[in-house]
Parts: sequence; C-alpha cells; structure tokens
Amino acid sequence: MRGYRDPRFSNLKFLLMFLVVYGHFIEPTIYQSPAAMTQYKSIYLFHMPLFVFLSGLFVKDCASARRQLVKMVPLYLLLQGAALLFGGDKVIPQRPYWHLWYLFSLVTWLVIAWLWFYFLKGRFGVPLLAFFLLLGLAAGFIPWFDRDFSLSRTLVFLPYFWAGLLTDKRYDFQKLRFPALCLLVVSLGALVLCGEPITPSFLYQATPYSVEKGLFLRLLCYLVGGSLSLFFLTIAPKRAFFFTSVGDSSLWIYLLHVPVAVCLKYHPRPWYWCLLLTPVILVISHLIRLGLFYLKQLLAKSKA
Repeated sequence: MRGYRDPRFSNLKFLLMFLVVYGHFIEPTIYQSPAAMTQYKSIYLFHMPLFVFLSGLFVKDCASARRQLVKMVPLYLLLQGAALLFGGDKVIPQRPYWHLWYLFSLVTWLVIAWLWFYFLKGRFGVPLLAFFLLLGLAAGFIPWFDRDFSLSRTLVFLPYFWAGLLTDKRYDFQKLRFPALCLLVVSLGALVLCGEPITPSFLYQATPYSVEKGLFLRLLCYLVGGSLSLFFLTIAPKRAFFFTSVGDSSLWIYLLHVPVAVCLKYHPRPWYWCLLLTPVILVISHLIRLGLFYLKQLLAKSKA
C-alpha cells in the first residue's frame, strides 16, 4: 500500500500528529513542570495553524469539498453522539467534545469553501483572506463567541485554512526559505520583546479576550504561527522516510490517541515518559489503519 502522495506533506503531518499527541499527553503536568509548560506553549504556537493550513491545501474545488464533507459530517455526529451518550453531564450538545472541535470547525470551513467555489467560482480569494483575518481578530471582542459550536476557534483559525485553499500544493516552498527564516526571526523577536506572557488558555483560541492586550496578542499569534508554519513548509523533506506513510494516518491517530490521553489526565506521567509513549501510539494507530485497509481488500476479493 502506498501510504502517501507527496512526501513533503506526509512528513509534515507526521510531525504535527506527533506534536498533537505529545501535547495532549503532557497537558496534565504543565503547571507542575516548567519544562513541560515551555514545550506545550511552543507546540501550541504553530501546530494547529500549520495543520489547518494543510487541511485547506487539498480542497481545490466543489467536488473535493463535498467529498470531505460526506466523510466528516457523519464521523463528527457519530463521535459527538458517543460523547453525549457516555460523557454524562460534562458534555453538552452544542459544544464539541474536547478534541472534536477540530472536526466541527473543519466541517464549517468546508461548507464555506464549497459556497465560495459554487457561487463565486473561486474569485476574490485574497480579499476574503484579509476579511477573515480581521474577523478572527474581532471575534475576541464578542462575548458569546466561545467554545459553543466551536465559534471562536472556527473564526480564529479560518485564515490558515483559507491560505491553504489559495495555495498551489505543487509550489516549491523551498524557494521561500530565506524570507521565511527572516520573518521567523522577526516574529520570534516580537514575541520575546512584547513583555506580555501568552498563557496556554489564550493559545487555545477558544474564548473571548480576557486580557487587556488580547487583540495585540492574537495578532502576535497570527504572526508567529504563520511564520513558523511557513518555515516548516520550506524545510519539509521532499523524499520519503520510514515514518512518512504514518503521516497519512493522521485522522486515525487523532481519534485513537484520545483514550490514552484521557487515562493520562487521571494518571499523569512526566514529559519524558510521554515522549517515549507518543511514537508507540502513532505506530499502533497506523498499524490499525493498515490492518483495516487490507481486511477491506480481502473482503472485496472474496466477494469478487
């Protein structure tokens, strides 16, 4: 089974899923371990912006948006329904359960993309990107833009999805390595000099502004998240490695690591223990995906 189409993006997905899983695993310990806190905040500065960008990168017309919607809508309804059934009073219908916010937001972004392709025929993409950036900044001032219906995250991360939508996935990002590095140095310098600590809860982008400089900090997050994402795009290897195809199991990894992450919430482990556990979970999730794929192939052959 060929597990990847473009090694650059599969390699990036592997890195990002490693960071997603590792970030969730160390989350219960971040307020007791300065090392875990530093790693956690560093991860949350860019891993979701880049992952959202990659999600938009492969949506290029009405058909591709519709195909993803057909897959994601039932999956979200099934998983959110299960969370409501087994989660008790801690889960409410209008609020996607913990990690499921991404599926809900992705469905919303895909609907917006489909409407854009269908009615505007792919025109005015850049002006819309500017509008979505302003919308993401303004969202923090609206009190009821919070975790319900993933409104805050949907609007804040929408510019990254839209930037991916407008980008040609065949583009050679390595041509931008030097300007990307310069932009990264400037953005990280601004982050160090701003003098305002960014908390993990702010990096979630899930609630309205709760600090006086909320608008400035979100703008800074856009700058840092965008520059880090661009930099990683420019250094992504073009060749395949032994782990490359694991990156294409990102959805499986995203869903299957959750039971382990929940267990670690009640039984936290040091960050270095989580660092060893993370690749094990990635490999197991990938093997489950491969096993189901080959089982499907065998069943298809038996019916033929």
